[in-house]
This record gives sequence, structure tokens and C-alpha cells, in this order.
Amino acid sequence: MSSSSSKPGLQFSMNPPPPKAHHHQPIPAAAFPRGFLLGGTHAGVKKSATVADLALAVSATAHPAAAAGVFTRNAVAAAPVLVSSQVLEDSGARVRSVVVNSGCANAVTGKRGLEDAWSMVRAADDVVRTLGTASGSSNTGAPMHCESLVMSTGVIGQPLPIDRILRGIASFSFSSPSQAEGQQVQLQLPEDASAAPLGSTFAHWERAARAFMTTDTFPKLRARSFAAGGRTYRLGGMSKGAGMIHPDMGALAVPHKKGG
Repeated sequence: MSSSSSKPGLQFSMNPPPPKAHHHQPIPAAAFPRGFLLGGTHAGVKKSATVADLALAVSATAHPAAAAGVFTRNAVAAAPVLVSSQVLEDSGARVRSVVVNSGCANAVTGKRGLEDAWSMVRAADDVVRTLGTASGSSNTGAPMHCESLVMSTGVIGQPLPIDRILRGIASFSFSSPSQAEGQQVQLQLPEDASAAPLGSTFAHWERAARAFMTTDTFPKLRARSFAAGGRTYRLGGMSKGAGMIHPDMGALAVPHKKGG
């Protein structure tokens, strides 16, 4: 399919863009890093109920994962940027999960945007606790610090449908609301592992990657392994396209815990 013009002095031909399906292929589950659980679901940010718009990635090991962030240098930073930067600083660059929504960027949303971003962080922390791997609590029973990063992408200037998002985050939990807080949960996984809300199969990684998408035409997901020193190392990564923006990122910074 193509179109053209033959008006005097104007000659052009338009062809449809080439397909990009070949950029996304199934990846063996064994190629992904171990110790991570991921998932993607439709929370209701986007209109279509068949499109994922919420993702959660959890480090399910006994200790928090080392983390680093590269943040915008724009003077008008969105709420998720400010909140994630604060989480990294307070936790000494140690986190257990990353929660991401698409469809709404939670940018230029003022005080409410900050409150919503912190609500997403706390909700993700709650899911991590159902896995029995969260850090200890203070003498008051409250977590010593938040351990989840938050990211949002999509339309700016609009508030998040936060109630829908919080319900979506809770749906990743393996436990029921009636279970005692802090109690380690015995995971009851479906016979089909890919049907679990969080998992390490290719389907789980792909659902999480798709939940990042806005105008993207395919999910950006890769996994690689390499050997060094007689050991095998695995790398996994996902991202979203940046065709409509011009990011201006600062240098990579790993904050140190206050007082440490």
C-alpha cells in the first residue's frame, strides 16, 4: 500500500513503515537473571481492558538488590522522579521492587501527584512483604524505609486513577488481605506457572515489558548471558521507546544512605 502525488513541483511517495515484529522474539526463561519475579496487568489506566498498563518487578532474594538511577535534569521533574530519587537516598541504594504504570505520566500534578507516587511505593512494598522477603520494621511496627521505586509514563498534566492502580498493585500479591501482616506466605502457584500474578517465565517478563508501552509498536525486552571467572552471569533488561521526548539525563549516581 502506498500513495503518491504528481502535482506540479511536488513529487513524493509514501509507504507504510516496515514491520517491527522481528525485533521481539521469545526468550528462553533460563536466559533471564534468577531471583526476580515480574508481572503485568490491566489496572484501568488505559481504556482497553486487553492492554497491560501496570507492571511490577520484585527482587525475591533474601537481601535487597543494589540499585542506581539516572534522573532528568529538568527543573520540572515529575512526581515519580522525585519520589524514586528519595527512595534511593533513604534506602542507601537498596531496593526490592519497581512498580510502573503507563497511560498517565503523573507529571505536573503537584502535591496530589507526590502523594499518589508514594501510595504506589507503599502498595508495592506491601506486595513484597507477602513474599516474606521484606526488611525488618522499626519499634513502631512501620517499615524502616520504603524499598520500591515508582515510574510512570504517558499523558502529562492529568492525575493518576490512583484507586484503580492501587487495586492493580494489590492483585500481584500471593496472599489474601486477611493474612497477618509480616507473616511469611506459602506461595500457592497455579499448575500453569505462567498464570501466576508474578513469576519468572518469559510470559511474565513479556507482560511486564508490554505494560511499559504507550505508542511503542513492540515491547523492548532482552536477555543475555556471559561467562567470566568460571561462572555464568545473566542480564535482563526492558525499556520503553522515547520517540516523542528528548531526555536530558544527569550522570549515573548511586546515593549513599543518610548517616552511613
